[in-house]
Amino acid sequence: MSIYILPARVQVLSLPPSQRASLTHAIAKNVFFPPRRDTFFSYTENPSEISIVAEVATVERDFRAVSSCPASQFIIEPDVLRVLEIDAAVGLDNAGQRIIDVSAPLARAGISIFYLSTYQTDYVLVKERRLWQVVQTLQEHGFTFADLDTVEIPAESPSALLPSAPLFVTNDDYTVDADGEADRLAALASGGAPTQTADSQAQVMADMRSRCPKTVLSHHLSMVGLNRDHKDAWAMQVLQLLFYPELSKHTRSGRRFVSYTVTGDGVSLVTDSEVLAEFDEHLINCSQTPTTLRLVQVQLASLGYDRYGIVYSMSETLRSHGINLLYLSTHDTANIIVNDVDLSRTCETLGVNEERDVEQNGNEYSHYGMPRQSMCAH
Repeated sequence: MSIYILPARVQVLSLPPSQRASLTHAIAKNVFFPPRRDTFFSYTENPSEISIVAEVATVERDFRAVSSCPASQFIIEPDVLRVLEIDAAVGLDNAGQRIIDVSAPLARAGISIFYLSTYQTDYVLVKERRLWQVVQTLQEHGFTFADLDTVEIPAESPSALLPSAPLFVTNDDYTVDADGEADRLAALASGGAPTQTADSQAQVMADMRSRCPKTVLSHHLSMVGLNRDHKDAWAMQVLQLLFYPELSKHTRSGRRFVSYTVTGDGVSLVTDSEVLAEFDEHLINCSQTPTTLRLVQVQLASLGYDRYGIVYSMSETLRSHGINLLYLSTHDTANIIVNDVDLSRTCETLGVNEERDVEQNGNEYSHYGMPRQSMCAH
């Protein structure tokens, strides 16, 4: 499988949906008037948050300087991330396996990632200061990098060799052996391998999945590609979708899911199937994702900053049960998208309590009031 390192240097931003109006101009500018055709920009909104991925220059020019959102609610992660584009030759039918193939070796190497499935292909975002370690790790697992000799990769500092924060954490709900953790980190820092066994790793991942609050949104979703050559024809519909959802008869009391990503490869949109049905057929591409999709949202804020292994933990257990998936990281959540026919098995596999966690009649039994923390990667 081939990987391309895009020139884009990006950051992750997060704010509550209630503060959307404070950044309407900045978001609209980058959705409809990106500075270059190969600009990387992603906007994802779920009931918990708005998460934005934008290039460093864009953050400084359009977001940091103009936001009227309270500082306590508007997070700009300081880490600069690089974007890895995954060769999409295997198609969406095997998207879940592709997620595992990429995330597993990086998780074992202690490298956190931010994962974006789109209609065109998948993108993996990693810290720029760890880019060389990412390249080496993936090459050791059979990945090839196109035009690697033309990519400027920063020299790694000694701190870049240290792992991101592991899944087994210490907080009010979950305590681990501090001495064992210290020994493990020391071994990694000196070039040694983690001593955690496969069984203990599996148990850690299972504990993490069980402890993270989960919600199944009632929305029936579709993923499509928008024809950018006809942007004038679909721009008003996207404008309403992003900024005036109350005008749509399909919006459930303001609770919705929408993910819009524009890259050099095209425009990808994930939202309610009913909303997309209002688009003229010639404006959208949906041949790769003809089925109805459902979304399980996993709250990750309680894990704190920079946990590695989350993407792998979520995707591996689903694929081991024969469930294909798409994955959209946000600042505070994992958004796992599966075929509608696989929803029941997905809930069972992830330990979703259907009486408590499944949205019914527009009323979501979710877990709010969780602290907003700085957490840029999974």
